[in-house]
Amino acid sequence: MKPEELRDMTDDDLQEQLEDHKKKLFELRYQLELRQVKNHQEISHRKRDIARIMTVLRERELMAQYAGDQYVPVTRETISKGTKGETPRRRGLFGRNR
Repeated sequence: MKPEELRDMTDDDLQEQLEDHKKKLFELRYQLELRQVKNHQEISHRKRDIARIMTVLRERELMAQYAGDQYVPVTRETISKGTKGETPRRRGLFGRNR
């Protein structure tokens, strides 16, 4: 998954994805021990996806902590309220523009 795709997801969806990836990684490691894994690269792909998801969740946690009232958490309602054609400005953790 790409980070842009993850940032568009809600916190609940990210938590579900994280749990699914962790379960699949556990299964892959188990299959690796039994020598049943056909594609060894899938393990590293799962690890990267888990790291990406955790990074997005941590970014949101820090934004809520440091941005305070300015930060609006991503939920299904905020996604549906967005207007088409309007692109949000991305800001860094401490309010600096990129």
